[in-house]
Amino acid sequence: MGAITLTNIITEKTDLTASMGAIDAFELTTGDCSITCEMGAIELNNSSVNGRFTGKCEMGSIYANLTQVQDYGWQMHSEMGSISLDGHGASGMDSESSGGNASAANYFDLTCGMGSIDIEFY
Repeated sequence: MGAITLTNIITEKTDLTASMGAIDAFELTTGDCSITCEMGAIELNNSSVNGRFTGKCEMGSIYANLTQVQDYGWQMHSEMGSISLDGHGASGMDSESSGGNASAANYFDLTCGMGSIDIEFY
């Protein structure tokens, strides 16, 4: 139950997990990115992910403000929560959505229990 703030980090791969605490990342630049949020909150602000983005949220929240990618695909599954990816979404009871280019280098695989995932591009 604490908080971590990361600023101006560059990595090839990122794995972030928050149980009941909070992780705030500003200007994170990474290849593949895996985020797991149980009851906490994870935010990526003014960040860049160039690769596979895997987000799993139970009862918490994931928010990401990412640089625009030209070619991407997605798969979403929401049990009772809500998922929004740049205007595409899945919410409510056992809802799914997929689209874009499934073989794109930038692919979003998002799963949400009762929480929320919101990803926007700037």
